[in-house]
Amino acid sequence: MVPILVYHRVHADDDPTMPEVGPDTYCGHVTVSQFLRQMDFLAGEGYRTVSHDQVADWLQDGTELPVRPVAIDFDDNRFNVLENAFPIMRDYGFTGTVFVITELASGVEIGMNQYPALEWDDLAGLIEAGWGIEAHTKTHVTFGSSYAPPRDEEHMIDELAGAQAVIREKLGVTADHFAYPTGTSDEEAERWVRKFYRTARLWQEERRLPPADPYEYVTGQTDAYRLNGININARLSFDDFRAVLDGTKPPA
Repeated sequence: MVPILVYHRVHADDDPTMPEVGPDTYCGHVTVSQFLRQMDFLAGEGYRTVSHDQVADWLQDGTELPVRPVAIDFDDNRFNVLENAFPIMRDYGFTGTVFVITELASGVEIGMNQYPALEWDDLAGLIEAGWGIEAHTKTHVTFGSSYAPPRDEEHMIDELAGAQAVIREKLGVTADHFAYPTGTSDEEAERWVRKFYRTARLWQEERRLPPADPYEYVTGQTDAYRLNGININARLSFDDFRAVLDGTKPPA
């Protein structure tokens, strides 16, 4: 069983650009103090970080994983991941995966530029440190939601295969894994994703209500194109964070 923890931004506690956290608004960040406490907990519980290649090898080929695996993902290639998350994770011997919006990495204005982005040189440095770099479309186009923009087949292929091709060209890595922007998908998008990628990841924003289990993890029976990630953000208390991981423990 593998929990996939999905982060977006990691702000310094006194960062003036950090938005207010409200009960009914989307939250796309954690603070450094929250993140440090979370990573310390993972290390203390014996978790070891795994890549999406390792998860795919486990699902598709039966390759063994560490005893307590966890995947740590960062969507949207924000620079404060390198500034704030990377040093903490390095100190614990952890690595992560950045899912890249390729136009942001190239400095293109796409309406999501309010926070500085990791660009290609930054991403190359993370690869040298053992991190994974994977695809998150070219422009953060959404699939499977009510605000998904109109699209045709050519546009979808460009967003999916095009992002993968740019990462391969810029960084020389295969970018075999995909994360859906906003964590949502639909049948048409999934059909194309299966043509170009080895796995795909969705994400769960809120705790699920009974009778469902609170959180969904990746198991040996999970469809490789429907991996579930759990969105970790500043609204989540530390006790709630620990509860996210409690479900991965084997029964007593």
